[in-house]
Amino acid sequence: MIWTELVENPQAISSIFETIPSLDGVGVKAVTCDYNGPTISLSVLLNEYPAKPSLRWQRINANSVVLDIQLLAVEDVSIQGWETENRGTFHFERQASSRILVRV
Repeated sequence: MIWTELVENPQAISSIFETIPSLDGVGVKAVTCDYNGPTISLSVLLNEYPAKPSLRWQRINANSVVLDIQLLAVEDVSIQGWETENRGTFHFERQASSRILVRV
């Protein structure tokens, strides 16, 4: 499954990337847990730079992309280990009742 099939606005990604960026071996910069929802937000440093960056990104000479992934209606979370440099590969698995298992 292509991960952008699970996002609310896949056009935000496809509008700047010619091919969908991989979520393999990406840098995980931050994990934020919020009781509202409940939600978990992950800030991920992509390994790829977009083929069509915005004019603002070009103007400020941006050279990397941090993607914020927000997981909604989280039922369970487990975090094992945290370092100063965290790399992970995202795995998505559809489960019963529209649930999605996310592993990093």
